[in-house]
Amino acid sequence: MDLSILQPISWVAAAIGVCIAAIYYVMTLRVTQKNSKAALETRQAQLFMGVYQTSYTSELMNAQNIVFRLNLKDAKDYYSLNDDPVRYNAFYTVAMYLEGLGVLVREDLVDIRLVSELSSGLIQWWWDRFGSYVLNCRKEVNFPRYCVEIEYLAGRVKEYGKQHPELGIVTSPKMAAAPQ
Repeated sequence: MDLSILQPISWVAAAIGVCIAAIYYVMTLRVTQKNSKAALETRQAQLFMGVYQTSYTSELMNAQNIVFRLNLKDAKDYYSLNDDPVRYNAFYTVAMYLEGLGVLVREDLVDIRLVSELSSGLIQWWWDRFGSYVLNCRKEVNFPRYCVEIEYLAGRVKEYGKQHPELGIVTSPKMAAAPQ
């Protein structure tokens, strides 16, 4: 019996074993990636729903009602806002909610599509109404990061609305009235 044939057979068997292991590894990696993506999407949806549920709390809705009637233009208004605790709390309740939402979008923790579809009216209205006030205050009060996340968020919502006109997301430069 010729044993010299056993060596090439063992090489082929080893090569086949390595190929099978590589295929198994790739398949396992794909399943793991798919599961990780599904888990991430679930966590993002849960986070977004928490944020969205906050938008319907009586505290935030009452604050929005007060903010809809504010007329702020410059640093004088910035300082006078501090003299009225009700207006101050209302303005910053809404602003900090939108700032937080802007951070979540910037960090890709919440999809801009969800934010745009569910909160675009409030976001665009707020920035259209108070954007020039914010820009003035950044200079006059030397507060360069004042509401930067809201500005970022409004820009992203506007951009998303332009890319998806079929959704009817408000993208006008100025909204005339408060969102319904």
